[in-house]
Amino acid sequence: MFTKIAAKAALTVAGAASVLAVSAAPAAAANVTPQWYGTVHVTVDTSTKFGGIIDGNGPDSYRFWVYCSNGDFKPGVTRWAGDQRGSFGTCPSGTTVTDKGFDLFPA
Repeated sequence: MFTKIAAKAALTVAGAASVLAVSAAPAAAANVTPQWYGTVHVTVDTSTKFGGIIDGNGPDSYRFWVYCSNGDFKPGVTRWAGDQRGSFGTCPSGTTVTDKGFDLFPA
């Protein structure tokens, strides 16, 4: 299960929603682990590249992505929430970003 978040125009994100994992079978209180995503930091937003960092705690993860004018989908590297290396979608030379966003992947 993951959450896909996209933006057609300007993207301003103050934070991402928190998600709570629910297993099919009842679990002991000690085994319940909530997922947590913090502030979204867009550090690159150009005509050819989009990406940044999403605060949080692993093993929840995220990735930024772009769709390019040639129709290509270019996802960035999937990172654990809180990984400060970031994730960036980049269009090939001669193309531009037509859509952009990020995915949240709860553990």
